Amino acid sequence: ASAFISAVVFAVSVGVGSEDGWQDTVTQLVPDAWALLFFSALTSGLVATVLQARGQRLVPPAQAQTIYALVPLFAAGFDFLVLHEAIEDREIIAGVVIVLAASLS
Repeated sequence: ASAFISAVVFAVSVGVGSEDGWQDTVTQLVPDAWALLFFSALTSGLVATVLQARGQRLVPPAQAQTIYALVPLFAAGFDFLVLHEAIEDREIIAGVVIVLAASLS
């Protein structure tokens, strides 16, 4: 649900600066846009939550915590690889701290 809400907020925010306002932006979304919003909400929200819950049952709690502590690191890595975003020095330091903390837990 949160992914869908985020997608709608993003779609609506595109029209905030316009003369018509966000209400007109929502009414102007074509059915394909709504379908894309629902699809992205289901795949990233529902499916990910179900897979996470099932995965937590398969591994010990300490191992699950280590995996979930590394999520921001994986996100930054995929941002770099897929979106070609630059990684700043402070982000590298934060990543090192996260890896150290995960290895100590």
